[in-house]
Amino acid sequence: MAVGTVSSISDDVYQLVSTNTTTSGSTTTFSGLGSYKKLILAWEGVTQNVGPMLMTFNSSTSSYYGRWYSVIAGVLQISASGIPLNYVTLNTTIAGYLVIENTNNNAPKVIRGNTTDAYPRDAEVQGSWFTADTITTLTVTSGGTFSAGTFKLYGIAA
Repeated sequence: MAVGTVSSISDDVYQLVSTNTTTSGSTTTFSGLGSYKKLILAWEGVTQNVGPMLMTFNSSTSSYYGRWYSVIAGVLQISASGIPLNYVTLNTTIAGYLVIENTNNNAPKVIRGNTTDAYPRDAEVQGSWFTADTITTLTVTSGGTFSAGTFKLYGIAA
């Protein structure tokens, strides 16, 4: 396997689409994604002063998002419009990933992955985006301001 790729179970190969490094500001955006059928968003060393971080597609903050965030103590339903990447509130450094399927067809977008949280411990993230729209942009928004971290987006071409 080449450097910068991740293989999926179906022998499709994820290629690195883009890398965004965050040192300030409250959002990071990946665009031009309409030609991918699956995506993986991975993040490491991400620090923000206020949480949670939310992922949205195509600038949509509608009620089309179905999501839940599971920690060891139980399930925490997030009510904001977007998929939660964490639920920390103060200067905690996190890492994680999300797999996003059905990104370029009219089926609901299925999201699943894992993240570290403030405790620190792993938390499972699952969700969906109930729309027939093709994902063309992916945005991660901090509850406050980013001070460090790297986001990488991988994709399988359609």
